[in-house]
Amino acid sequence: MRKLVRVLLLALVGMSAGQGVSAQEGLAAYDYANLGFRGIVGEAFVVYPSGINSTVGFGGRFDLGYLGPKVRTQIRGGYWSSELKTAEVDKFATRIADLVEEQNGVRPTLDLGQIKRSAVIAGLDFHWVFAPEAVLRPYLGIGGELYVLNGSGMAIDGTFVEESLDLITVGGSAIGGLDFALGSVVSLFGEVRGTLAADIRSVGLHAGLAIRW
Repeated sequence: MRKLVRVLLLALVGMSAGQGVSAQEGLAAYDYANLGFRGIVGEAFVVYPSGINSTVGFGGRFDLGYLGPKVRTQIRGGYWSSELKTAEVDKFATRIADLVEEQNGVRPTLDLGQIKRSAVIAGLDFHWVFAPEAVLRPYLGIGGELYVLNGSGMAIDGTFVEESLDLITVGGSAIGGLDFALGSVVSLFGEVRGTLAADIRSVGLHAGLAIRW
């Protein structure tokens, strides 16, 4: 885990090299001792996964404070659930029909009905906050996530189709957002996340309330 954190930090502080500071020298300003429980964040989001209908999800974050100059660290969790698009369901039906035809010589007509897909998410984010003390605080970031994906449907439960949709995988995100301070403790934020994982590609629009101390 510490090797992963170091790689992510190198990506964030690499911009310092353009100011005459090497990435390795920049890392000297970052220390795990700076981290601690600094706040809680609640959020709602609209997610647009590939092959799945867009849906609303919910989540929360633990703010761990600043690992070093301008690098805010957060642990996050979230959940969403939606239905596969008709074209994706048709693909599964075609695969099943192909398999049956290959084995039995007869091609069946299949109606798989509605197939649902859900995701439980746990992740770690690093945000490069451009103006930590300002009222408006834009930030860019990167994150790593663990996805627990589940598929279900009356016609597929207990079949290989369900098994193919049940998956644990990891992914990464690119992040851009803006904090708006309502005071010294409370702030609102909006965020865009683009995520790429082994079985999920998505764009999410996030908004929420943060309480930090």
